[in-house]
Amino acid sequence: MNNMLGVPLPVIQESPGGPSLRGPHRLKSIMSCETRWKYETQDRLESKQHNESAFIGTLFHAYAAFHNAAEAEHPPSWYSTLDRDTYLQELAAGHLTDLDVAKHCYAWWSKKWLPKEPKIKPLYVEHEFMATLQDLGIVDSDHPLASEIVTCRSDLVGRHENG
Repeated sequence: MNNMLGVPLPVIQESPGGPSLRGPHRLKSIMSCETRWKYETQDRLESKQHNESAFIGTLFHAYAAFHNAAEAEHPPSWYSTLDRDTYLQELAAGHLTDLDVAKHCYAWWSKKWLPKEPKIKPLYVEHEFMATLQDLGIVDSDHPLASEIVTCRSDLVGRHENG
């Protein structure tokens, strides 16, 4: 996969959901509280606080990821190894009411918007791409941050059916 500058961006993670490993939200996290950032990213500890709206959004995006993967000419590897309903049940463990809400949102979106959207052929579904600041042309090779890695996790990269 190339970015708009024509630079190859290797895929470093492929799964039906979740945040980018080193995306902009991670920078915001470390800037706001370094200790929390360490707990979340290095120690892999998570807050017990449940954000219902964000969680429903995560579940909805998982539904959409499975839909897009089914439409892809070359589905991502996780698509052949995961059963959608089992994956979502496990993801929503302890929050099945949220899963029901997400399922209804997905059904509404499928009925209301999918028939009206321009047809897009999925190329990459829930892929995470990696590049350095130098790769992206943000800094020169002699800059101290030239080798700093940043990632981008896209829900969907596709091509319009008309080219």
